[in-house]
Amino acid sequence: MCEIQINSSRINGKRTDWALKTTLMTLEKSLMAWLRLSASLIVFAFTVFKFFEAMRAKGTILMKPEAPRNLGVFLIFFGMLLLGIGIYEYKSAEKLLLGGLKKLFPVPLTLWAAYVVFLVGLFMLLNMFFGLGEF
Repeated sequence: MCEIQINSSRINGKRTDWALKTTLMTLEKSLMAWLRLSASLIVFAFTVFKFFEAMRAKGTILMKPEAPRNLGVFLIFFGMLLLGIGIYEYKSAEKLLLGGLKKLFPVPLTLWAAYVVFLVGLFMLLNMFFGLGEF
């Protein structure tokens, strides 16, 4: 009878580990969705900025000189804001789930990618304001 209880607790422990890992993978999938949305907005913003800037420079479209930059800046800020929200949600849910077990799990690649995309957005903003780089 004692052996049955030991096996039962071992199986329950494995199920709990599996549930925790599955939940963490679901959190990562959610962060990836935030990441895709933010990256799309940032890339779209920079493309729109460059397109309208070129059109304005050729004189084929009439608009204020700062209009392309303002639209691009807004979209990049919006993408970075959404990514920041996604990172915050991920980190708070991870902290709630893992608590003191954080050291047992490595930092996911998705979180590193989110940080890199955030830095890319920041670089794009600097490029729009100060003309850094040859883009």
